[in-house]
Amino acid sequence: MNMETKKLFIYIASLLFTFNVMAQDRLVVVKKDGKKVKYALSKIDSLVVGEKPTCMPVTVEETMLEFRINEDSTTAEVDCGSCKLKMRDNPVVFVIPCQIVQNGKVYNVTGIGSCAFEGCSDMPDFIIPNFITYIGNEAFIGTNIKTIEIPSSVIKIDDRAFSNCDSLVSAEISSSVAEIGEGVFAGCENLTLINVSEDNQKYSSLDGVLYDKDKTTLLKAPMNIPSVKITSSVKVIGDLALESCRNLTEIEIPSSVIKIGDGAFSKCDSLFSVEISSSVAEIGDWVFSECSSLTSINVSEDNQKYSSLEGVLYNKDKTTLLTAPVNIQSIKIPTSVNVIGEGAFESCRNLTEIEIPSSVTKIAGWTFYGCDNLKTAKVPNNCALEKYAFPSTTEIIRY
Repeated sequence: MNMETKKLFIYIASLLFTFNVMAQDRLVVVKKDGKKVKYALSKIDSLVVGEKPTCMPVTVEETMLEFRINEDSTTAEVDCGSCKLKMRDNPVVFVIPCQIVQNGKVYNVTGIGSCAFEGCSDMPDFIIPNFITYIGNEAFIGTNIKTIEIPSSVIKIDDRAFSNCDSLVSAEISSSVAEIGEGVFAGCENLTLINVSEDNQKYSSLDGVLYDKDKTTLLKAPMNIPSVKITSSVKVIGDLALESCRNLTEIEIPSSVIKIGDGAFSKCDSLFSVEISSSVAEIGDWVFSECSSLTSINVSEDNQKYSSLEGVLYNKDKTTLLTAPVNIQSIKIPTSVNVIGEGAFESCRNLTEIEIPSSVTKIAGWTFYGCDNLKTAKVPNNCALEKYAFPSTTEIIRY
């Protein structure tokens, strides 16, 4: 073998080696002739993200994904059940084609539909192509993706789209996203960071927390965030905004906040104290539900709508008991109280007995829900009990 032949041989070998490394590094599995075939991503670039992707129509049989034709009869979305063919060739990259062919007709793929990749436990990596315009309800619920980047084509992310993704650490939201549904990142136990493009006209982020554009509403803090300092521009803490933020031990509501939404601090297991400022005029339902370490809720004396006594939350004149901290050991309800609100003592498992003063005429439904150790409750004869006011195991003693 002469020198020129050796050089040519070495060159070809190096190319083959490079191709093999690529194929091993980022593989795509598709169907061909009824069999699974692996390709390096470079071989099907036309199916992957690009500023101006050159679409290569792919038959439904080749993609291994499920599709649903939309009502407009020109577009399609990745449909529920796309994980029924479990891909266990690792590492695998799921690739969504920009067009599919069904019965000889070409459809543009524009969305990832509801439950499309539900429970895909073998999804270590995923690329959302930039021809996708929406991500449906629970599209990725329960998958093990670690990071997610929303491309500039996506306008809407629907309810619970990435919920219960235990491995998800960070999420990047592009400038185009104009609608983020409820509970999009609910149950993502390791999520530490939500970043929003500065060019987004609807949303923003600060220190990994999701806000509306002008930061007047705190929308969502990642569950695994080490701490949260609510910026002084915030007027509203949204529904479930800090739900299950297990690292929070205490929180101070700044004087700018006028509303705290439903379940805003629910399931914050490490939260032991809350300071509510004078400006808060509306506190939603179940705000501190299942905060198992909470011992005190303190309200500024200058607040015109709410008050506190020995760590318990009341309305201003203490005629309604609103919320007792979950970790409360005992309580003497003041005689000014006429009503005990819904869920007021929810999950107060340290309570073994309670005496309701004769001033109380109504105990709302679910008031003592989850008080598993509440053995006896002394209740005045004229006090009305709404549905499920006490656990079935509690002995009600009328007086």
